[in-house]
Amino acid sequence: MPVIPASFLRNPFFPPALGYSLYRDQFKAPVQLSFEFKHNYRIARYTIPGIEGGVSHFIANKAVVEEPGGPDDMFEELQHVDIGLERRRMENGQGGF
Repeated sequence: MPVIPASFLRNPFFPPALGYSLYRDQFKAPVQLSFEFKHNYRIARYTIPGIEGGVSHFIANKAVVEEPGGPDDMFEELQHVDIGLERRRMENGQGGF
């Protein structure tokens, strides 16, 4: 399969930010949200009542996404490496490739 450049996956209407990236996630109560800003990441932390821990969404900016060895390079490199993942057709005949 041809390698898909990471830049092809970006929404042209929302390019990577030069400062801290915008936040576009959606959630509903009773989930609680807090933010933290570190090392060019906007970190959205979701706390779910009754569950120990939570979910953190690290939203990178242009500097992080395009740095050598960063997310763009990792995405493209993973397309060249066999890490044991494969697509399979579901039992009902739907999905897969």
